[in-house]
Amino acid sequence: MSDPLAEVQTVICAIPKRRDWTQHGIAKTLEHRVILRLITKHGVEGWGEATALAQWGGIEGRYYGETPTTVTHIIHDLFAPALFECDLRAPRVVMEMLDSLIVGHPYAKATVEMALQDIRGKRCGEPLFRLLGGPYRSAIRIGHMLGMMQADEALDEAQRSIETDGISAFQIKGGTDPARDVALIERLRSALPAGIFLRLDANKGYGRIAKDLAGIVQRLEAAGIDAIEQPAATVEGMRACREATTVPIIADEGCWSARDVLELRDARAIDAVSVYVAKAGGMEHATDVARMAALAGYRCDINGSLETGIGNAASMHTALAAETLTLPSIIPVPSAANHLLTQYAGRYWEDDLVQGGYSYREGYLYIADAPGLGIQVDKKKVATYAANKPRTSRP
Repeated sequence: MSDPLAEVQTVICAIPKRRDWTQHGIAKTLEHRVILRLITKHGVEGWGEATALAQWGGIEGRYYGETPTTVTHIIHDLFAPALFECDLRAPRVVMEMLDSLIVGHPYAKATVEMALQDIRGKRCGEPLFRLLGGPYRSAIRIGHMLGMMQADEALDEAQRSIETDGISAFQIKGGTDPARDVALIERLRSALPAGIFLRLDANKGYGRIAKDLAGIVQRLEAAGIDAIEQPAATVEGMRACREATTVPIIADEGCWSARDVLELRDARAIDAVSVYVAKAGGMEHATDVARMAALAGYRCDINGSLETGIGNAASMHTALAAETLTLPSIIPVPSAANHLLTQYAGRYWEDDLVQGGYSYREGYLYIADAPGLGIQVDKKKVATYAANKPRTSRP
């Protein structure tokens, strides 16, 4: 308690999109995110971010949506009074205490844990990937997301990302129309260079009927897909998909915790796991998910909700410390408007809230070997994109 928490501040920021990539009506929601700043008595700052989505959760109603409003409420009205009494040097212990205050709300919890880890790293003088047990690698291979675009738009976006930014992997959003998805995969596979990794994200959209699911994933395999993410809305449906194809089946909405990995392994329902800091409720729990995946013999990636460079830094550090993270990861390449790291690949926003801390080379994203999250938050940008008046709590 030598340097206790002195202030908790949140603000909701709205970042303009680079292009329209609407997916199931959530694009407008994704523009708004909660930015958290924790300040200790001695002036050490920790940053966190929540891109909370009301319409997104786990399969079979096991996990629920959150919003910027709920995240702000949980942080200030439930967590802040307890945080002022905590020893910030042990984030995992602090988070277990916060778990006792309210069940669920992993996005709100991840935001707080992210900021606590940032403070911890700065105090230790170490980047968080090292404190989490890594690094297993120096960079993360980026997969660029192609949203719900028409075929010509998707192909143009993919070709530009390859030619301009050296990208070699794509996530194609789908799930609303299997015929559209199959045709788009066929189009991309025939037009793009050999060796490009194509991953179809169905967002549970193909339903739960086993024979239907089997037929869809077989058609996707024949079209040339390399992996299929969350094609089914149930564990049984995921197993039916896995049994019907040789293509790896990746769990996303179906896997939030290390316990979920065990259940999916026992059900023989998946081949890989998409790890999120926010789904797990923090960086340490996300690391637990990745380690459990490794023990189960699964590969993984790091994914998220298209955070700015703040939340993306937490994803990067977690990914660098994950042993079997070998799949291309669907996270942004944070670019400030006056310093673009890419023209297309991983660039979903017109601007960012960080200056520095990242570099990009030929399809791979790097983060600075610097204490904490390793980023420099531009407070002027935070103020510029603020969509509400900042809220502050003090002891």
